[in-house]
Amino acid sequence: MKKYKHAKTIETKVEVKKSIWKNKQMLWFMAGFIIVLMVGSVLTMWIESEGNSQEIDYNGHKFIYTDQKGWTTTVNGQQVSFEMLPSDITGVKKESFFGLDVGKTYVAFNPAEFSEKSYEINRLISFLSFTGRQAFPACAKEEGCGDLPVINCTSTTSNVVYLVVSNETKIKQDYNCLILEAKPGDELKVITMFLYQLLGIEK
Repeated sequence: MKKYKHAKTIETKVEVKKSIWKNKQMLWFMAGFIIVLMVGSVLTMWIESEGNSQEIDYNGHKFIYTDQKGWTTTVNGQQVSFEMLPSDITGVKKESFFGLDVGKTYVAFNPAEFSEKSYEINRLISFLSFTGRQAFPACAKEEGCGDLPVINCTSTTSNVVYLVVSNETKIKQDYNCLILEAKPGDELKVITMFLYQLLGIEK
């Protein structure tokens, strides 16, 4: 009986050792599998981002498209992003365009159409600030204007960019205002054309 008990004890110890070893192998396998998954995910994201990029030359400017930034080009050593290429907005009429002095510039709007929080108005203000101009929102009409200044194109001596909804999409000059007229839905088209002209990318 003693021999039988001794043999049983040895057998039990061996089985426990094998069980622990198997668990270690499983843990290493799972850890390796997780690492492979993580590396694979990173590589997949990198390949997808590379696959979604495009590159186009326009008037000597190289535009690169990514899902995150849209169309990006470099102007005076700085990156600038746009929603559309110049070739996408060729239908925008340009009756006239005059340069804007580097100084105070008002971005005017009709309070019935836009507000100082509108994306279109903030897009213009941000871009004008990027080009070294002090840009501020203003109203073209007093009703609903609040505390913003009211600008009159015939009497102001400041730079004025006036965005207005119209039955045409075009850029024109009216006294001291550069007017960006846009059909409903064309607001970004006329804004983008103005930005390209201001940078000299579009003539």
